[in-house]
Amino acid sequence: MSGSLDRSTPPNHPTRRQFVAGFAAASVTFPLLPADSARAALASLTVWLPASTDKVRRDRAIPADRGARISLQAARNEYESGQIIVRTAAGSAQVGVSSTALTGPGGATIPSSLITFYEQRYVEVPRSEDNPKYFAGWYPDALVPLTSGATVTATASQNAAVWFTVKIPEGQAPGVYSGTITLTGGDAPVTIPLSMDVWNFEVPDAPSFDTSCAIWYPQVGAAHGLTWGTAAYDRMMRTYWDFQAGFRLAGADIPIRGNPGPPVPGYPPGPGPDPDPAAFLAHAEEYLTDPRIRKYRIPLYTTGDNNRGFQTDTAKLRQVVAGLQGLGLLDRGFFYYADEPTEDVHYQHVKNLFALVDTIAPDVPHVLTLTGPPRQDLLDFVRAWAFVVTAPKPELPNLVQALRARGDLVWWYTAWGHNFPTPSVFIHDSLVGTRLLPWIQKYMGIEGYLFWSTTVFGTYDGTDYYRSTQNWQDRWTNPNPLWDFSGDGYFLYPGRQVGVDGPIGSIRLHGLREGFEDAEYLVHYEKRAAAVAEQWNVTFDAKTALRSYHDVLHDWLEPYQDDPALFGRIRAQVGAEVAQLHGDAPTLVHIGRPTAHHVPVTVHIARGATLSVDGVTRARTGGNAAADSYELILDLTQGRKDVSFSVSANGVSNRFTRTIQVNPVATPHEIIINSFESDADVGRVKPTNVTVTRSDQHASAGRSSARMVFAANADNAGAFFYTLHADHPEWSIGRNDWSTFDAVEMDVYNDSDDLVVMQLNFYDPVHFGGDNPFYLSPRKSHAVRVPLTNLPNNLAEITSMELRAPRRAQPLTLYVDNVRFTRSRTGLPSPGTWLRQDGRRRPALHVARTDGGIAMARQAGADPAVWEFTNASDEGLRGPVTGTVASALDPGARLNLIAATGAGQPLQWSREQTPGGTWRRWLLDLTPDNGTRPSLTGHPAAALDINGRLTYCSRTTDGFLVLGRQDAPGSETWRSTYLTSIRDGGRVRVTGDPALVQDPSGKLTFFAQSTGGQLLHGWQLTPGDAQWNTDFLHQNGTGAAAVIAGLPAVSQTIAGRLTFHARDTSGRMVHGWQSTPGNGPWRWDFLPLTTNVDDGGSHVTVTIAGNPAVTLDPSGRLVYFARTTDGRVFHSWQRHPDEGPWDATLIRVAGSPITVAGDGAAAQDATGRVHYFARTAAGALRHAWQDAPGLGPWHAAELGSGIAL
Repeated sequence: MSGSLDRSTPPNHPTRRQFVAGFAAASVTFPLLPADSARAALASLTVWLPASTDKVRRDRAIPADRGARISLQAARNEYESGQIIVRTAAGSAQVGVSSTALTGPGGATIPSSLITFYEQRYVEVPRSEDNPKYFAGWYPDALVPLTSGATVTATASQNAAVWFTVKIPEGQAPGVYSGTITLTGGDAPVTIPLSMDVWNFEVPDAPSFDTSCAIWYPQVGAAHGLTWGTAAYDRMMRTYWDFQAGFRLAGADIPIRGNPGPPVPGYPPGPGPDPDPAAFLAHAEEYLTDPRIRKYRIPLYTTGDNNRGFQTDTAKLRQVVAGLQGLGLLDRGFFYYADEPTEDVHYQHVKNLFALVDTIAPDVPHVLTLTGPPRQDLLDFVRAWAFVVTAPKPELPNLVQALRARGDLVWWYTAWGHNFPTPSVFIHDSLVGTRLLPWIQKYMGIEGYLFWSTTVFGTYDGTDYYRSTQNWQDRWTNPNPLWDFSGDGYFLYPGRQVGVDGPIGSIRLHGLREGFEDAEYLVHYEKRAAAVAEQWNVTFDAKTALRSYHDVLHDWLEPYQDDPALFGRIRAQVGAEVAQLHGDAPTLVHIGRPTAHHVPVTVHIARGATLSVDGVTRARTGGNAAADSYELILDLTQGRKDVSFSVSANGVSNRFTRTIQVNPVATPHEIIINSFESDADVGRVKPTNVTVTRSDQHASAGRSSARMVFAANADNAGAFFYTLHADHPEWSIGRNDWSTFDAVEMDVYNDSDDLVVMQLNFYDPVHFGGDNPFYLSPRKSHAVRVPLTNLPNNLAEITSMELRAPRRAQPLTLYVDNVRFTRSRTGLPSPGTWLRQDGRRRPALHVARTDGGIAMARQAGADPAVWEFTNASDEGLRGPVTGTVASALDPGARLNLIAATGAGQPLQWSREQTPGGTWRRWLLDLTPDNGTRPSLTGHPAAALDINGRLTYCSRTTDGFLVLGRQDAPGSETWRSTYLTSIRDGGRVRVTGDPALVQDPSGKLTFFAQSTGGQLLHGWQLTPGDAQWNTDFLHQNGTGAAAVIAGLPAVSQTIAGRLTFHARDTSGRMVHGWQSTPGNGPWRWDFLPLTTNVDDGGSHVTVTIAGNPAVTLDPSGRLVYFARTTDGRVFHSWQRHPDEGPWDATLIRVAGSPITVAGDGAAAQDATGRVHYFARTAAGALRHAWQDAPGLGPWHAAELGSGIAL
């Protein structure tokens, strides 16, 4: 296609059926020189052997490391290419090239006749529009076959380039084959060793992917000087069709000449007029029974365009459809005429055409090309799509899946305007990108590739194609048939100029063929791996098992790794993994999301086989009678890493390597915007032409969802979520700075029978951030994710977000729940208390037992009342420990516990070996690098630093703070230091135990009661820094310092501001907060301690005796719990997100307040329901939980015994 999503259309931009043309003739440079032509004096040859995916310009310098041999790998029935670059030391040489047969196992051979050599012809690209890497200059493209005795001219100043392909026959014995390539014409022959590793599987003739690449037959005939209607013209049509099919690119239109012929001599656009139905049907079987052809265009007998509308000869259409039905060929056909509609009038004309054709052939896909995501009115009548490559955006991962789920055909196409870092098929662009296109197509689930023409041999002047009087072979010297994108519109060259009676291929054509052959590897792996998994009766996701390779090569569509050596290595690894599945020791490997020091790997091998990973023999973690299974966590640092696998079974070894991309440390989390658990939550949504009510249907978290009915025939039906509304704080999300978030997510159920497109629009004081569509399949729940990237908005000043439905004839009902912010790094810290969510979002508690061990329990399922204790005999949870146990979740999603073992004694560190698995423990008996071994006391705090390293903060008997941290994330080695402040250079001294968290900027920060009772605050100067600053928390920066008693509870508001709650010596509750996220000055105040909710009108004023516990509720409001002097639990919360006033109650069950004896902890479960735990006087845990997320009444029960907390 010739359209563009990303750039404005040039004046008079043509579609493929709006051209008329003329063209004239001239000569072409670079003739092939026969072996006996005149030669210069013999010169020595300099030879370079780059990868075939390395597009070498004519003036590119030959590197010092030129390579000494060529090593290729291929499956049976596959082509694989190489290239040779030659210069002379001085003067020129006529270089000939030849090869021996390749000899392999048992004397098997690949004959030299299957090795074909080509001269790479260079063409000057005069301009390189918007390509940041591939500039104007001389690029190789056409590949002219080197017949016996032919040579290429090599000089000292310019590269001469030879291309070659090796065809592996069907049924070729697997193994390594060796031979040589010899270059002659220099002062001595140059012999190049060539090896080919043939794998034990086969690329099928019948492709797994649709292709439709139009051949403009009239321009082919004109370029070869043939007259329409002659036998020679018809033969040339067939020659081009067959040649292109040999490259796994099916021509759109079978080579049957239509009537009438071209109106004028020259270069008319398009494939030519549709053939008469009788002629088409008479020859259809001849071409369409070819296994290389999956899809073909059925003549539509239509004229017109998007602006004027379309006219169809329905009689001819009915005749050809009926004929194809009778031949059994209709099911592989498609219609395609309308092209890239962009305006309302276009859409109406397209709709009329599709409706007419649907009355004649309702089951035949009718393809529509689009430069962007489809609108709702198109979804209602189009069932076959071809998107420009940039339309399936990474923020629309469900677009292709949603369309395919309802049975639609989904293709894509490359277009002018897209080049590096987007993969393209242009001359002045990367061949790695070209070859990667089929890989990415498979990755996205796209079924077919469409290209608007492979044979534009004329040049477009803005109105017509023309024949230049200076040069009738424009393509050989002018690479731009359309403006400045070299190679757009052609993969083939007319061979007439070089004495070939047919087409000449290009490097790009070879790259695409080999890319589609590569993609067959991916298909073959899925099928074979699924068969092995079924045979072994193991669960294995074959469709995503090779995703880790894609993660190395490309990020969605762009950027990709433009690295020929890396691409070659990954392709070889994929081929080896496919091959080993056919061996005697097959291995199934699935790598989860790899982050630094946490690379999850699942492996299945045959029962009784032995597995080594990175040279370490592994112990099975599960399996059955047929297979052993392994769940591993590899400790790898960030970056590109190789993981080796070795499996031995019955004397047979299977070894292969997989390269993976290990991502930075990430501790993803969510912040709830609205979970619709109350009428007040629903009331925070402000609708326009939408009815919003609370519903108990399709709730994804908690008990309720929001039922949203979008009105029919409304252009502005939308539901608004306000961030901060000065006049109505009850409407507010509570946060307008979204700059630290990655995305907005929500769970949506589409309660209709239609595929629906919705939009999530964002507003700031200046900008409207629209065009954020997402797609909802009918009668299905969806986890919707809209990234907050590439928006025009100022994310620090978002005022609202709108969920909008396009205009529809019928009302649309959606159920929306769990609207939330997400981000990949911790910004809302979960303070290291003894209650938190584990790596699987299950609430987990960990407290000291009276016998010195650690009691560990998790919520067992959806029922908030059901909890299960971990095996008390787990060695990693033994003690002795005392006091409060601190916790943190590491980048590997493993719980880590830090606890004191007694006054003056080392700390104990316990860690899950795998998420939810057994435990291991260590003593942390560390001597600080700036002092002597400390005598520790009190209770430590724990958190992750910005680099993912577990860090603890603990108090010594003489009041100093000691900071300990891992050497690296997940490391078993630690170091410690006495905390010092740059304020005075001395050690930090406190009276109370510290709280430790990571602030919104990633800096660790602590809070503790100072020797004078003031609240002392310390923070790293920069995230991960060893230097700290400290200060008291003064009112507004200069006023009175907050004075506290005991351990402060530290959290973060939904707006991202750090906040603390602490009791003072008189039992009041002190609450302080940052002015802005991550920054002072601080403000603090005393919170009211009188109940005003659920107290029957009898307000109760309390005095606080215990340390508070703080969390956020699912509405984004801060909530805290504290033990009173009479043992009751005081519970208070913000009335609005990040904004008071504060409401309060005593937690009651069946009307009576619950009582506790120790300090508590609070956290949300996966649904948003808040849980609270505290020790009872009898040594059990009192467990209280909300009836629904964010809502009472409360329920309570006792859990466990022998609790020492």
